[in-house]
Amino acid sequence: MPYSTFNFTEQQVLMRNSVLGLMERVLPPETIAELDRESQFPREAYKALAENGWLTLPYDKAHGGMDASHKDLAVFIEALGYHHPGIRVSFMSTAVYGGLYLQNLGNAALQAQILGGMQDGTIRTAIAFSEPDSGSDAAGIHTRAVRDGNDWVISGQKVYVTNAHEADYLIVSTKTDPDAGCRGLCLFMVDTAQPEFETRPIDPLGSRSTLLNEVFFDDVRIPGNRLLGALNGGWHALCAG
Repeated sequence: MPYSTFNFTEQQVLMRNSVLGLMERVLPPETIAELDRESQFPREAYKALAENGWLTLPYDKAHGGMDASHKDLAVFIEALGYHHPGIRVSFMSTAVYGGLYLQNLGNAALQAQILGGMQDGTIRTAIAFSEPDSGSDAAGIHTRAVRDGNDWVISGQKVYVTNAHEADYLIVSTKTDPDAGCRGLCLFMVDTAQPEFETRPIDPLGSRSTLLNEVFFDDVRIPGNRLLGALNGGWHALCAG
């Protein structure tokens, strides 16, 4: 294989061969075409990744993971993307983006409740940071989180949220102190099953098996333990996920 000359270790070559072989079996070209036509999430391929233990790749051993190196992870993600961008994005939405925020910033109770499901494929996540009026300006968001007793109440809108329509939880950036700029940000883990939460898929160009979404929070109430990291520490938390 040509890529065996890219200073890959023997284990990395075996990993790439293994995941490509798996994807060729469970996600052949005709299935990819059908998923794109129907704008359907690659559920069977994602399930196969979970059943073969690949969803644990990014996590520390202390959290049930493989403790993979950054290069291991890069090799694996490139292999998924080489086969089909949709399965690559599906893996990254939960195992990399959502999962590492939870591992690195979540409290022990929240990790015990959710992390195992993310690793066995029964729970999926997405990240919701961008807004219509702020784009990539992470400190310019308007989505608010207001404390109410032991809970938080979130209101606002996010946009370009990949796989929000398939996610069980979103990692959401909010303003808890609107006058404090980047020092007034918090990250929360929000359950998408609540009626006050709404997703609207966006009609995309390119791969359609993973969709972008607008999401709306109409006074969504969450428990206090869904805060990720320190209160008003969201600016630093965005870089720690």
